[in-house]
Amino acid sequence: MTAMDIGCGLGYFSIGMAKIVGEKGKITAVDIQQKMLDILRKRAIKAGVSHLIRTVLCDEENIGTGEKSDFALSFWMAHETPDAFRLFKQVHGLLKKSGKFLLVEPKMHVSAAEFKKTLSSAHAAGFNITDSPFIFFSHTALFEKK
Repeated sequence: MTAMDIGCGLGYFSIGMAKIVGEKGKITAVDIQQKMLDILRKRAIKAGVSHLIRTVLCDEENIGTGEKSDFALSFWMAHETPDAFRLFKQVHGLLKKSGKFLLVEPKMHVSAAEFKKTLSSAHAAGFNITDSPFIFFSHTALFEKK
């Protein structure tokens, strides 16, 4: 299995996903800050999973990778992008057929009305919502690529 952690920050989820996918899997960890990617790399070495994680420096408009994935995670970062629809369109293009995308946004920064608009953008980008798993303090949506 391959997975992508978009806006990976310090890599809490990247490292966890690397342990889940195991030796045959691959994680692409994407962030806009090189400092975060450097810290992630050190943490991944310490956790023994650095060989499973590829770090990618992105910019505000481009995820920065063309590598296809089975799963993508966007945890508490989509509201910070200048164009959520563009982000979702890129994620859609990077997922394999029937790929899954978990979107998680913080309730303390994103209102229910704003999240509803975000869901509309994801749908317009080509995603169907399949679930809304419970995550503390968060709005969530699990999507499948149409």
